[in-house]
Amino acid sequence: MDLSKVEATIFKLEENGKKIEKISEAIEKFDKITNNLKIIPDQIEKNNASTAVRILDLEKKIEKNKEDIIKKFDLLSNKHLVEVESLKEDFNLINKTISDQTKKIRKNQILMISILIIIVATLVFSIFKF
Repeated sequence: MDLSKVEATIFKLEENGKKIEKISEAIEKFDKITNNLKIIPDQIEKNNASTAVRILDLEKKIEKNKEDIIKKFDLLSNKHLVEVESLKEDFNLINKTISDQTKKIRKNQILMISILIIIVATLVFSIFKF
């Protein structure tokens, strides 16, 4: 047997061994990638579940805030209604007081005019009497 053929065959076997080694490494990388890809749906599902839980929590918080705002609005509305009623009562009392004072002033004016007429009449009478 020819040693050069054996050497060529061994050389080819070594080259093929290197190629097989590279293929083996590529297969290992492919297996790792495949395993990672298999995990992705579970991770997505977990993230979706986590996101859904967060969305539900946010919805609850928003609903609670909405209820709190409505309660505060109702309280403020009721408070303002009470204040408006109180202001109406105060306005009516002031209006009545002004009306009463106006009546008193008119009575006093009439009384003063009457007294003036009596004084003028008395003066005129006393002037014409002499």
